[in-house]
Amino acid sequence: MDEQPFRPIADKVHFPVLSVGNELPCSELMGCEGLVFFAPTDLSRARSVVSKEEVEWHLYGDTRWPAPAVYVEFSGYFGPYGVLVLNTEIPANEREPLDWAAGNVPLQQLFPAERSETAIRQRAEMLRSQAAANDTLPGPADSVPRFIQSYCIYRDQNGVQLVACYTDILNAAGIPIPKYRMANVQPQNIDFCRFGLHGLFCLNQARLAGMAFMAIPQLQTFKPAYLLPEQKSPKWAQFHPSRILRTRPAVRALPTPADMMAGIMQMADFRS
Repeated sequence: MDEQPFRPIADKVHFPVLSVGNELPCSELMGCEGLVFFAPTDLSRARSVVSKEEVEWHLYGDTRWPAPAVYVEFSGYFGPYGVLVLNTEIPANEREPLDWAAGNVPLQQLFPAERSETAIRQRAEMLRSQAAANDTLPGPADSVPRFIQSYCIYRDQNGVQLVACYTDILNAAGIPIPKYRMANVQPQNIDFCRFGLHGLFCLNQARLAGMAFMAIPQLQTFKPAYLLPEQKSPKWAQFHPSRILRTRPAVRALPTPADMMAGIMQMADFRS
């Protein structure tokens, strides 16, 4: 392999949470397909952007990022935030979009408990109840569900912690429909998470307005670093690194290029 699957791990300036060295949030990132790491290039401007006054959810505009899985880091009032954003489109011909959303929440990619029949049934019942409620809530004029977007929010507090998971239902313009928001969050973390989503949405507004971001795609496949012109890549080179590591945990123990001596594996590593 000629580079790390998660290059931002070494970037302590733009990705302070990711570079702490704890298994979180990497254990969740391993399950993401098409993952892209985003970070604002101008950190001082980013701090100014996230310090704007908070508004109602639907007033942030389009909350989608340009990839189905995005990891964003920024700093705010409570310190550094890491947010994993997962987005799935509801099929245009789906007759029961809320039931489809209940059974296809993006968090299912990461957490087996979200795939259980009980969890799916509870989400479906909750979404139907919210749809039938007569409560008058502010929201976008178009309230037809078209996307499902989930967020995993992380913080560095004596080690990286997964603080909460949220899920929004978005309309065709990518605007959250407030009455459908679902969350798994402890009361003491609500303020932290509200500010985290506020900062995330503000940064996306700034990105859409032209603010510069660095975007680093996750390495999609392993491949040998050195091959002769007449040699073909082995079959394992076609596998996503997440699959390699999940099915072959011993690969984690292999030395990285930084651990080698002049590109040669040391005897102790070879014997192990």
